[in-house]
Amino acid sequence: MIYLAIDIGGTSIKGGFYEESGNCLKGFSFPTHGDLPGTESFAAFISNLKNEVEAFADRDSIVAAGIGCPGTIDSLKGICNFANNLDWHEVNIREAIESIIHRPVFVTNDANAALLGEMTYGDCKKYRSAILLTLGTGIGGGIYLNGELFDGEEGKGAELGHMVIVKDGEPCTCGRKGCFEAYASATALIRHGQEGVARNPNSLLAKSLVTAKSIFDAAKAGDVLANECVDWYVEHLGIGVLNYINIFRPQAIIFSGGVSNAGDRLLNPLREYLEKENWGIAGRWCAKPVLAIASLGDRSGRLGALALAVRKSK
Repeated sequence: MIYLAIDIGGTSIKGGFYEESGNCLKGFSFPTHGDLPGTESFAAFISNLKNEVEAFADRDSIVAAGIGCPGTIDSLKGICNFANNLDWHEVNIREAIESIIHRPVFVTNDANAALLGEMTYGDCKKYRSAILLTLGTGIGGGIYLNGELFDGEEGKGAELGHMVIVKDGEPCTCGRKGCFEAYASATALIRHGQEGVARNPNSLLAKSLVTAKSIFDAAKAGDVLANECVDWYVEHLGIGVLNYINIFRPQAIIFSGGVSNAGDRLLNPLREYLEKENWGIAGRWCAKPVLAIASLGDRSGRLGALALAVRKSK
Protein backbone atom coordinates (compact mmCIF):
# COMPACT_ATOMS: atom_id res chain seq x y z
CA MET A 1 0.00 0.00 0.00
CA ILE A 2 1.14 3.52 -0.82
CA TYR A 3 0.39 6.72 1.06
CA LEU A 4 0.70 10.35 0.04
CA ALA A 5 2.29 12.44 2.82
CA ILE A 6 2.68 16.23 2.73
CA ASP A 7 4.29 18.77 5.07
CA ILE A 8 3.18 22.34 4.32
CA GLY A 9 5.74 24.93 5.38
CA GLY A 10 5.98 28.68 5.15
CA THR A 11 8.66 28.54 2.43
CA SER A 12 8.22 25.17 0.76
CA ILE A 13 5.84 22.25 0.58
CA LYS A 14 7.54 18.87 0.84
CA GLY A 15 5.98 15.49 0.39
CA GLY A 16 6.23 12.11 -1.16
CA PHE A 17 4.72 8.73 -1.88
CA TYR A 18 5.51 6.36 0.97
CA GLU A 19 5.22 2.80 2.11
CA GLU A 20 3.95 2.25 5.66
CA SER A 21 7.50 1.43 6.77
CA GLY A 22 8.54 5.02 6.07
CA ASN A 23 10.31 4.18 2.84
CA CYS A 24 9.87 7.03 0.35
CA LEU A 25 9.22 5.79 -3.17
CA LYS A 26 9.30 9.26 -4.69
CA GLY A 27 9.65 12.63 -3.04
CA PHE A 28 8.81 16.13 -4.21
CA SER A 29 9.14 19.74 -3.15
CA PHE A 30 7.83 23.03 -4.50
CA PRO A 31 7.52 26.61 -3.22
CA THR A 32 4.66 27.63 -0.94
CA HIS A 33 4.43 31.01 -2.72
CA GLY A 34 3.77 32.84 0.53
CA ASP A 35 4.29 36.11 -1.34
CA LEU A 36 1.02 35.55 -3.20
CA PRO A 37 -2.49 36.19 -1.82
CA GLY A 38 -3.75 33.15 0.04
CA THR A 39 -6.26 32.07 -2.58
CA GLU A 40 -3.55 32.12 -5.23
CA SER A 41 -0.93 30.26 -3.16
CA PHE A 42 -3.48 27.57 -2.27
CA ALA A 43 -4.45 27.20 -5.92
CA ALA A 44 -0.75 26.89 -6.85
CA PHE A 45 -0.30 24.22 -4.15
CA ILE A 46 -3.18 22.14 -5.53
CA SER A 47 -2.00 22.58 -9.11
CA ASN A 48 1.57 21.52 -8.28
CA LEU A 49 0.32 18.57 -6.25
CA LYS A 50 -1.92 17.41 -9.08
CA ASN A 51 1.09 17.41 -11.40
CA GLU A 52 3.10 15.31 -8.93
CA VAL A 53 0.30 12.77 -8.51
CA GLU A 54 -0.26 12.46 -12.26
CA ALA A 55 3.47 11.92 -12.79
CA PHE A 56 3.60 9.11 -10.20
CA ALA A 57 3.39 5.77 -12.00
CA ASP A 58 1.70 3.89 -9.13
CA ARG A 59 -0.86 6.58 -8.29
CA ASP A 60 -3.71 4.03 -8.46
CA SER A 61 -2.11 2.22 -5.49
CA ILE A 62 -2.48 5.24 -3.16
CA VAL A 63 -4.85 4.33 -0.32
CA ALA A 64 -4.88 7.59 1.68
CA ALA A 65 -3.13 10.92 2.23
CA GLY A 66 -1.93 12.67 5.37
CA ILE A 67 -1.29 16.42 5.54
CA GLY A 68 0.49 18.53 8.16
CA CYS A 69 -0.44 22.21 7.87
CA PRO A 70 0.40 25.23 10.02
CA GLY A 71 -2.36 27.29 11.60
CA THR A 72 -5.74 26.52 13.12
CA ILE A 73 -6.92 23.25 11.62
CA ASP A 74 -10.35 21.64 11.84
CA SER A 75 -9.12 18.06 11.63
CA LEU A 76 -12.66 16.66 11.54
CA LYS A 77 -13.50 18.52 8.33
CA GLY A 78 -9.97 18.78 6.92
CA ILE A 79 -10.18 22.57 6.76
CA CYS A 80 -7.50 25.13 7.52
CA ASN A 81 -9.52 27.82 9.30
CA PHE A 82 -6.61 30.23 9.38
CA ALA A 83 -2.87 30.12 8.71
CA ASN A 84 -1.37 33.57 9.22
CA ASN A 85 1.95 33.01 7.42
CA LEU A 86 0.18 31.50 4.41
CA ASP A 87 -2.77 33.92 4.33
CA TRP A 88 -5.04 30.88 4.10
CA HIS A 89 -8.59 31.42 5.35
CA GLU A 90 -11.15 28.59 5.47
CA VAL A 91 -9.47 26.52 2.77
CA ASN A 92 -10.78 22.98 2.41
CA ILE A 93 -7.60 20.95 2.08
CA ARG A 94 -9.36 17.59 2.32
CA GLU A 95 -11.87 18.32 -0.43
CA ALA A 96 -9.24 19.73 -2.80
CA ILE A 97 -6.86 16.78 -2.44
CA GLU A 98 -9.59 14.13 -2.46
CA SER A 99 -10.63 15.51 -5.85
CA ILE A 100 -7.12 14.61 -7.09
CA ILE A 101 -6.48 11.18 -5.55
CA HIS A 102 -10.09 10.01 -4.95
CA ARG A 103 -9.00 8.50 -1.65
CA PRO A 104 -9.43 9.56 2.00
CA VAL A 105 -7.41 12.60 3.10
CA PHE A 106 -6.56 13.40 6.74
CA VAL A 107 -5.31 16.79 7.94
CA THR A 108 -3.71 17.92 11.20
CA ASN A 109 -1.66 20.83 12.54
CA ASP A 110 2.00 20.71 11.50
CA ALA A 111 3.26 20.40 15.10
CA ASN A 112 0.93 17.45 15.67
CA ALA A 113 2.29 15.87 12.50
CA ALA A 114 5.88 16.38 13.67
CA LEU A 115 5.07 14.72 16.99
CA LEU A 116 3.39 11.77 15.27
CA GLY A 117 6.48 11.37 13.11
CA GLU A 118 8.81 11.29 16.10
CA MET A 119 6.58 8.87 18.03
CA THR A 120 6.12 6.52 15.08
CA TYR A 121 9.44 6.62 13.21
CA GLY A 122 11.86 8.53 15.45
CA ASP A 123 13.96 7.72 18.50
CA CYS A 124 10.99 8.33 20.81
CA LYS A 125 8.80 5.58 19.36
CA LYS A 126 9.53 3.52 22.49
CA TYR A 127 7.47 5.93 24.62
CA ARG A 128 3.70 5.89 25.20
CA SER A 129 3.46 9.58 26.06
CA ALA A 130 5.37 12.72 25.09
CA ILE A 131 5.12 16.46 24.64
CA LEU A 132 6.69 18.11 21.58
CA LEU A 133 7.72 21.78 21.67
CA THR A 134 8.93 23.48 18.50
CA LEU A 135 11.16 26.38 19.53
CA GLY A 136 11.17 28.61 16.48
CA THR A 137 9.62 31.90 15.46
CA GLY A 138 6.81 30.94 17.82
CA ILE A 139 6.19 27.82 19.88
CA GLY A 140 4.22 24.99 18.35
CA GLY A 141 3.24 21.99 20.38
CA GLY A 142 1.88 18.50 20.33
CA ILE A 143 0.60 16.11 22.98
CA TYR A 144 0.82 12.33 22.72
CA LEU A 145 -0.88 10.33 25.49
CA ASN A 146 -1.19 6.57 25.91
CA GLY A 147 -0.19 5.94 22.32
CA GLU A 148 -2.58 8.47 20.77
CA LEU A 149 -2.39 12.07 19.62
CA PHE A 150 -4.40 14.42 21.84
CA ASP A 151 -5.43 17.53 19.92
CA GLY A 152 -8.62 18.76 21.56
CA GLU A 153 -12.03 19.57 20.12
CA GLU A 154 -11.96 19.63 16.29
CA GLY A 155 -8.18 19.22 16.50
CA LYS A 156 -7.73 22.81 17.65
CA GLY A 157 -6.15 22.16 21.04
CA ALA A 158 -2.52 21.73 22.10
CA GLU A 159 -1.67 25.41 21.55
CA LEU A 160 1.20 25.00 23.97
CA GLY A 161 2.80 28.34 23.16
CA HIS A 162 -0.14 30.29 24.51
CA MET A 163 -0.15 29.48 28.21
CA VAL A 164 0.52 32.68 30.18
CA ILE A 165 3.62 32.40 32.36
CA VAL A 166 4.08 36.11 33.21
CA LYS A 167 1.00 38.16 34.13
CA ASP A 168 0.87 41.38 32.09
CA GLY A 169 4.16 40.38 30.50
CA GLU A 170 5.54 40.75 26.99
CA PRO A 171 2.90 41.08 24.24
CA CYS A 172 2.26 37.96 22.20
CA THR A 173 1.19 37.76 18.57
CA CYS A 174 -2.02 36.06 19.73
CA GLY A 175 -3.12 39.32 21.41
CA ARG A 176 -2.51 38.28 25.01
CA LYS A 177 0.41 39.25 27.23
CA GLY A 178 2.95 37.04 28.94
CA CYS A 179 2.50 33.90 26.84
CA PHE A 180 5.06 31.11 26.98
CA GLU A 181 5.82 31.86 23.32
CA ALA A 182 6.70 35.48 24.20
CA TYR A 183 9.49 34.20 26.49
CA ALA A 184 10.66 30.82 25.17
CA SER A 185 10.56 31.10 21.37
CA ALA A 186 13.63 31.86 19.28
CA THR A 187 12.08 35.28 18.67
CA ALA A 188 11.99 35.96 22.42
CA LEU A 189 15.60 34.89 22.88
CA ILE A 190 16.72 37.14 20.03
CA ARG A 191 14.73 40.07 21.42
CA HIS A 192 16.37 39.63 24.81
CA GLY A 193 19.80 39.44 23.17
CA GLN A 194 19.21 42.62 21.15
CA GLU A 195 18.07 44.48 24.26
CA GLY A 196 21.24 43.33 26.03
CA VAL A 197 23.51 44.46 23.20
CA ALA A 198 22.09 47.98 23.50
CA ARG A 199 23.41 48.03 27.07
CA ASN A 200 26.60 46.01 26.43
CA PRO A 201 28.24 47.18 23.17
CA ASN A 202 31.46 45.26 23.96
CA SER A 203 29.70 41.88 23.97
CA LEU A 204 30.52 39.33 21.27
CA LEU A 205 26.86 39.62 20.31
CA ALA A 206 27.46 43.19 19.15
CA LYS A 207 29.86 42.03 16.45
CA SER A 208 27.29 40.30 14.24
CA LEU A 209 23.60 39.73 13.67
CA VAL A 210 21.93 38.49 16.87
CA THR A 211 20.38 35.06 16.31
CA ALA A 212 19.55 32.15 18.58
CA LYS A 213 22.65 30.38 17.23
CA SER A 214 24.94 33.37 17.77
CA ILE A 215 23.73 33.70 21.37
CA PHE A 216 24.48 30.06 22.17
CA ASP A 217 27.82 30.22 20.30
CA ALA A 218 28.86 33.34 22.24
CA ALA A 219 27.77 31.69 25.48
CA LYS A 220 30.03 28.72 24.73
CA ALA A 221 32.86 31.22 24.15
CA GLY A 222 32.29 32.63 27.63
CA ASP A 223 30.56 35.89 26.74
CA VAL A 224 28.89 37.28 29.85
CA LEU A 225 25.88 38.79 28.12
CA ALA A 226 25.25 35.68 26.02
CA ASN A 227 25.35 33.46 29.10
CA GLU A 228 22.90 35.80 30.85
CA CYS A 229 20.60 35.51 27.83
CA VAL A 230 20.79 31.71 27.88
CA ASP A 231 20.10 31.62 31.63
CA TRP A 232 17.10 33.95 31.19
CA TYR A 233 15.81 31.83 28.33
CA VAL A 234 16.26 28.49 30.09
CA GLU A 235 14.45 29.71 33.20
CA HIS A 236 11.38 30.77 31.20
CA LEU A 237 11.50 27.61 29.09
CA GLY A 238 11.73 25.63 32.32
CA ILE A 239 8.65 27.31 33.78
CA GLY A 240 6.56 26.22 30.81
CA VAL A 241 8.04 22.74 30.57
CA LEU A 242 7.46 22.13 34.28
CA ASN A 243 3.83 23.19 33.94
CA TYR A 244 3.34 20.62 31.19
CA ILE A 245 5.12 17.97 33.22
CA ASN A 246 2.76 18.64 36.14
CA ILE A 247 -0.30 18.47 33.91
CA PHE A 248 0.54 15.51 31.68
CA ARG A 249 3.48 13.71 33.37
CA PRO A 250 4.81 12.48 29.99
CA GLN A 251 7.64 10.03 29.56
CA ALA A 252 9.50 12.43 27.26
CA ILE A 253 9.70 16.09 26.32
CA ILE A 254 10.88 16.47 22.71
CA PHE A 255 12.33 19.73 21.36
CA SER A 256 12.54 20.75 17.73
CA GLY A 257 12.98 24.04 15.88
CA GLY A 258 15.96 26.35 15.62
CA VAL A 259 16.77 26.70 19.33
CA SER A 260 16.90 22.91 19.74
CA ASN A 261 20.05 22.90 17.58
CA ALA A 262 21.91 24.06 20.70
CA GLY A 263 21.62 20.45 21.93
CA ASP A 264 23.16 19.80 25.34
CA ARG A 265 23.93 23.50 25.84
CA LEU A 266 20.16 23.86 26.06
CA LEU A 267 19.21 20.54 27.67
CA ASN A 268 21.82 20.44 30.45
CA PRO A 269 20.86 23.75 32.12
CA LEU A 270 17.19 22.90 31.56
CA ARG A 271 17.71 19.64 33.48
CA GLU A 272 19.42 21.62 36.25
CA TYR A 273 16.43 23.94 36.47
CA LEU A 274 13.99 21.02 36.60
CA GLU A 275 16.11 19.26 39.24
CA LYS A 276 16.04 22.44 41.33
CA GLU A 277 12.26 22.47 41.02
CA ASN A 278 12.12 18.74 41.84
CA TRP A 279 10.60 17.92 38.42
CA GLY A 280 7.20 19.09 39.59
CA ILE A 281 4.62 18.27 42.20
CA ALA A 282 4.98 14.49 41.83
CA GLY A 283 8.70 14.59 41.16
CA ARG A 284 9.64 12.61 44.27
CA TRP A 285 7.51 9.66 43.26
CA CYS A 286 7.59 9.62 39.45
CA ALA A 287 10.22 8.80 36.88
CA LYS A 288 11.80 11.92 35.40
CA PRO A 289 10.74 12.62 31.82
CA VAL A 290 13.46 12.23 29.22
CA LEU A 291 14.52 15.47 27.56
CA ALA A 292 15.26 14.78 23.90
CA ILE A 293 16.04 16.61 20.68
CA ALA A 294 13.81 15.54 17.77
CA SER A 295 15.69 12.90 15.79
CA LEU A 296 14.05 13.16 12.36
CA GLY A 297 14.98 16.74 11.51
CA ASP A 298 12.89 18.21 8.72
CA ARG A 299 11.51 14.76 7.87
CA SER A 300 9.34 14.66 11.01
CA GLY A 301 6.42 16.51 9.40
CA ARG A 302 6.28 14.28 6.33
CA LEU A 303 6.67 11.09 8.33
CA GLY A 304 4.05 12.32 10.77
CA ALA A 305 1.66 12.97 7.89
CA LEU A 306 2.38 9.42 6.76
CA ALA A 307 1.66 8.08 10.26
CA LEU A 308 -1.60 10.04 10.30
CA ALA A 309 -2.70 8.56 6.99
CA VAL A 310 -1.78 5.02 8.05
CA ARG A 311 -3.54 5.26 11.42
CA LYS A 312 -6.71 6.92 10.17
CA SER A 313 -7.17 4.72 7.13
CA LYS A 314 -7.01 1.40 8.99
